[in-house]
Amino acid sequence: VLYGGGNFPAAVEALERALSIDAQRLGDDSIEYAESTVNLALVLQDNGECTRAVEILEKALVVFEAAKQVDGVNVGRTQTNLGTALDQCGRYLEGREHHRKAMQIM
Repeated sequence: VLYGGGNFPAAVEALERALSIDAQRLGDDSIEYAESTVNLALVLQDNGECTRAVEILEKALVVFEAAKQVDGVNVGRTQTNLGTALDQCGRYLEGREHHRKAMQIM
């Protein structure tokens, strides 16, 4: 609602508060927490904060891979999102590699 209504700062703040609660409740190495961090990364990416989005997506990818979800949907989607965020940051070669990995999974 906040993001859809154009209130980006409030949307990020709400997502970060929710993530803080999730980290305490689930642990920051849980799949559920990583899935939620991807949502924050997408909001940041949509608003031009590619560097921060990349950092979050890289951490989420580590969690998914550690959970042995290497060929799973979470890994494929996160590889795609990470590739797009890297492209947005002008890191095209790195972005292309993540897109390639996503295509192998999906």
